[in-house]
Order: sequence, then C-alpha cells, then structure tokens
Amino acid sequence: MRVAIIGGGFCGLHCAKKLESKHTVTLFDTKDYFEYTPSIHKLLTNADYAQKIQRPWAELLKKTTVITEPVQSLTNSRATSQNHNVVFDYAIVCTGISYPIFLKDTTDVYTVTNGHQIQQLAPVLAQAKKVLVIGGGLIGVEVAAEIAESTQAKLTIVHPRDKLMERNPSKAGNYAKDFLEKHHARIIFGEKVVDREKNTFITDKGTKIESDLTFWCAGIKADVPFFSGDKDKKGYIVVNEFLQSSLPNVFVGGDIAGVQEEKTAQNAHLHADVIAHNLLALAEQKQMKSYTSKPRIMAISLGDWRGICAKGGRVLNGILPALLKKFVEFKEK
Repeated sequence: MRVAIIGGGFCGLHCAKKLESKHTVTLFDTKDYFEYTPSIHKLLTNADYAQKIQRPWAELLKKTTVITEPVQSLTNSRATSQNHNVVFDYAIVCTGISYPIFLKDTTDVYTVTNGHQIQQLAPVLAQAKKVLVIGGGLIGVEVAAEIAESTQAKLTIVHPRDKLMERNPSKAGNYAKDFLEKHHARIIFGEKVVDREKNTFITDKGTKIESDLTFWCAGIKADVPFFSGDKDKKGYIVVNEFLQSSLPNVFVGGDIAGVQEEKTAQNAHLHADVIAHNLLALAEQKQMKSYTSKPRIMAISLGDWRGICAKGGRVLNGILPALLKKFVEFKEK
C-alpha cells in the first residue's frame, strides 16, 4: 500500500511511524525536521531550547521518504508538488492551520509558530522595553507567561473576552491572570487591537499601547488551497466518523480536520491512531473504527515551573502541571 502524508506535525509524524514498517510512505512537509510546536514559545527566552524540540526527520523516520515541498494539488490518487508527483493508494491530509495577523501593517508583529524565526527574536526580546501580546487564549497566555517570568520588559496583554482562556474553567483563567499580574503584566480585557500608528497599537475602544515588540496570538484560519473536497463554512475539511474526507481515499487528521474539539497536539496524535488503524484495516479488509471526541487533559505552562491542567470542570495548578507538560514534551519527540 502506498501512503502519502501531507503535513509533518503530530498527526503526520505518528501516522508515518505506524505505517512505514509495512507500507510505502511519503511525507510532504516544508521543514526538514519535526518541531514540537507546543514549546516554541520557550525559544523566546532560550534560543538553545531548539535542541530539545527539533529533530531531523532522518532520526525519527527510518523508511519514510520525506519531500520538503508544499503540495500544490491533490486528487483521489495523486499528490503533486513543484518537483514531485506522488501516486498513492491513500493519502492523509494533516497540514494544520494558520495564524493570520489581522492588521494592515504587520511590521515587527510576529506569530509564535516558526521556531527559527522565534530563535532570532530572542535577543530582540531581551532588549525590548515594551512588549505587547495580542490575544489571551492558550497560546497568548503561555507566550505572555514566558515573557513575564524571564524578562524585565513592560508587558501588556490585550484580550477581547472578559477572562483569559475563556473556553477553560474560570479557575484556570483566574490562576493565569494572578500569575501574570504578580509578574507585573497589564491585562486589558474586552478590547481588541484593530490598528496601529508606528509603534503605537490602537484597540477598538481607542486605547493606545506602545510596543517595541508585538506577538499576535489571536485567531486561527483553516486554509487548504490544494484540497478540492468538501469543507465546512470555516474552511475545515469535512470528515466522517472514520476521519475520511469526501475524497474516499483521503483521510484527514490534526487541526485541519472538521471535528468540533480543541485543536491540540494530543487530539492530533489520537487522530493518527485512528487513521493508521483504518488504513491497515482497509489493507487487510477488516472493519474500520470510529474517532470519538471527548474532553481531554489540557496542560498549559506558565514559565518554567508553574502550570495549569484542566479537564472538564476540574483544574490543577502549580508545579505538577508544569512537570506534566515537560514529560509530555519528552515523550512526544
């Protein structure tokens, strides 16, 4: 069986690991290494942390062919990039999502999504006097906490909701708020940044915030231009209970899958388990299994030695969640 995997995040990596020993696997990714994306924010204050979260594909995948080019077109049997044309029996689309910056002028405004870029920003952050984090969701809180704990910059967080990490229990958001404010961060709730004048950012309520360095952690976008099958209104790829798309030979996992749940590495890994099982089942003419979405443990870091674990309505704060996240990082690589 020939399998093409498009996207080298958590779902793509784990599908390749599970399938490469028995089948011919080709992985398309834009990088020549795997990156543990939940810890990219650590590079803001420690560029050397890259050694812990980046590993070449050759160290992780022994039989998979890796093509470091983006896919330009996809049919039910063929994936095409600029220099490669790969015929497959089944494909797995797991390209993830993007984090667009909704400002006309994006100069010196960064998303925390590219490890190499964030490494280069570490010395810039060390010299910055005023830093702005736009967005107080999971990513915004982790980025802000890293900056607040490790730098002397005057930090401001702008969040359009009335509490941080609003999709989590109030106890989690309140703990994050207390942590940030104890580290002298200013949090502006109920406003969103809509414009800027040079180094001054302006909210929809007219508040002006000066910043030397700004991190955009607000909003996500599903964008898969090469995929011609069914998508929902937000651009996510529609899947059935087996994580199959409307193209029968194409499965979908990770953040781009149209499953109503938090977009996390943990869920992407679980998608990989189901997809790999179903591809092996199809090859052996056995029954496929369904993917079930349910509340999972969320581990959120607040600097090096504080964190939050949340599942459903239960919340654990302090050092144990921080250790749990470090353990998960170690185990996933």
